[in-house]
Amino acid sequence: AQPKYWAEVYSRYLQSDQAYKTELTFRSGDSIHTALPTGIRGTILADGRALQFRQLPDVLMRYQLDYTSDFSPELVYTFQTTDFKRQQLALNFKPLPAFQVAGSQISQGEGGQLYLSESLLLTADEELIIMISDTQKQTASIELSGPVQIDTLHISGSQLQALQNTGSGSIYLLSKKRGYISDKDAHWTYLLEYYTDEQVLEIVR
Repeated sequence: AQPKYWAEVYSRYLQSDQAYKTELTFRSGDSIHTALPTGIRGTILADGRALQFRQLPDVLMRYQLDYTSDFSPELVYTFQTTDFKRQQLALNFKPLPAFQVAGSQISQGEGGQLYLSESLLLTADEELIIMISDTQKQTASIELSGPVQIDTLHISGSQLQALQNTGSGSIYLLSKKRGYISDKDAHWTYLLEYYTDEQVLEIVR
């Protein structure tokens, strides 16, 4: 019988470094419960760059690559293999718009306003996470799940309870997109992450 492949795809883009990290792992077997880690014959490319094969502890195997590049709204994997039929996997990857906090200040009691430079539409498979840290690296994480359209966001004081210290702090945005694609001979799950530049802000009471 034709073996089934269970593939996990992860890609992360850091806006500050214009850097991608991408990883793929494969399992093979009759079901997800019995599938074992495996390599594939041939080469895997991400945006035309060959991924490197790594044998990891616990018999796990991974294809991975770190590279710098301008951001592309489509991430294309190419499979030069006869192990399964799919020759290409193209994933849409949305960048996050520029943002600013009103007055570059946020209040532990009153919160603050976050403005996006353009409207952001989150689909049902996407989420936005706002990460705010104080001087001691205590971090408040605010999560929004799609479907929702965002232009301006009010951050409440109750969402900032994790912050212990006033003074200089930082904020960045992170988006996550999860999905699942099924072929006759392979099942694909993917997670795409986009991290914005970090901005400085003032945390007040």
